Amino acid sequence: PCEQGTYRDKSSPAQVTCVQCPAGSTTESTASDQASDCIRNCTAGYRTVILFSVASCEVCPRGFYQPEPYQDTCIPCPLQTSTRQTASIDQAQCEAYCDSGLEIVAGTDTCQACEIGYYKDNSEDIFGACVLCPDGEFITGTTAAASVGECNIRNCSAGFFRTAQNECELCGPGTYQPDKWQTSCLACPEDTTTAGPGATNSDQ
Repeated sequence: PCEQGTYRDKSSPAQVTCVQCPAGSTTESTASDQASDCIRNCTAGYRTVILFSVASCEVCPRGFYQPEPYQDTCIPCPLQTSTRQTASIDQAQCEAYCDSGLEIVAGTDTCQACEIGYYKDNSEDIFGACVLCPDGEFITGTTAAASVGECNIRNCSAGFFRTAQNECELCGPGTYQPDKWQTSCLACPEDTTTAGPGATNSDQ
């Protein structure tokens, strides 16, 4: 029989020798008996795509794999897993990931929410950790922020409060605020006051 990568055309009795497939193509096995058995020589991690009768190799994208050569499909990873790169060849390359707004707890497959002031956008990196809001001027309003667009709350420090207009304002005399990110200040105990605005505790 003809070796893999060659064929003998059964429709042509005069053809007695095996013919090599065109460059870049091969047969799936031995004993091929027609030219159409020659397929694009796509390796594992790729799939064969035929467009306008022309075969080409297309890489398996992230989230897919293909362990065998000469295939016309890529296999999707199991639910909530993906590969870190294209052209993956084994299901073992499919790793668990978390939805936007969540990150993997190190050493586990457990997801946890991004803290206030952090976000994670899977359109940027599904395997990434939560990212600190840029510039430090704004934070997120809640945990589990899924995009940088949620970094829209003023990052008010202790001694300040956030106004309804989303601005940071100093706590006035007679009030204080020991915590960051608050929307009001605390009143000093009766018959006491602070030395000035921006106090962070009642002893000031």
